Amino acid sequence: MTFKQRCLGTYRKILGIHCGVVVFAGFMCYTFFMENFSYILPGSSYKEEDVARMNALTLAYIGDAVYALSARKYIVMHSGAKVGALHTRVNKMVNAKMQAEMYYVLEPMLTEKERMVLHHGRNAKALHKAKNFSATDYKKATAVEALLGYIYISWQTERLEQLLEKILEETCRRLV
Repeated sequence: MTFKQRCLGTYRKILGIHCGVVVFAGFMCYTFFMENFSYILPGSSYKEEDVARMNALTLAYIGDAVYALSARKYIVMHSGAKVGALHTRVNKMVNAKMQAEMYYVLEPMLTEKERMVLHHGRNAKALHKAKNFSATDYKKATAVEALLGYIYISWQTERLEQLLEKILEETCRRLV
């Protein structure tokens, strides 16, 4: 028996005998993931009424992460700079003052529900004071983050992309 024949025979045995085990193991891994970690998938375990009842600061917490990651991705895709320069540029984009300016850019293009979330985020009572920016800028930045968090958790991917594109383009335009 040649080496090739032995390999094919072994392969057939694995497929014949163990194929069911592999499929079962894959199903079990999927089931375990969905039962224990599905919360990391956007919108996977949230109903509309659950999202509507979320605290604005919780939505802002999620929105902050979404915006920071999106800004990093945008800068990397549109710049050939080194990491240090990328970091500096992203820090200029992701701060309360710039996000507060985006409040006014976004407001005219929002639906009534989105505008309510924006205002709910602006009126949220933060537990700490703004250090480097005015309280007004901080509240507007929180509002923008809450809106992005709401849209992300609601699994409105097209709308999220549309708003992020507008924010990121406008932010980059203002930084130049």
